[in-house]
Amino acid sequence: LFAQRLAPVEKHLAGVKTLYVVPVHWMAGVPVDVLAPNYTVSYVPSGTYLARRHERAKPGGNRPSGHSSVGQGVPEG
Repeated sequence: LFAQRLAPVEKHLAGVKTLYVVPVHWMAGVPVDVLAPNYTVSYVPSGTYLARRHERAKPGGNRPSGHSSVGQGVPEG
């Protein structure tokens, strides 16, 4: 599963320490923290939750500098 889900985006994760995971469908049963031992893995209920959390982190609702996101979806079917 690492080769299928994390390896393709690993080049975009340089300097990243925390992965935020939204577990959905069959991926809800996959322990991403076991697949990615070099990262701190936090599970969140949705991408919207994470975006709103970042908005509240800084006055004015702007995203804190130095933060970026990489998303990967699981196609249905």
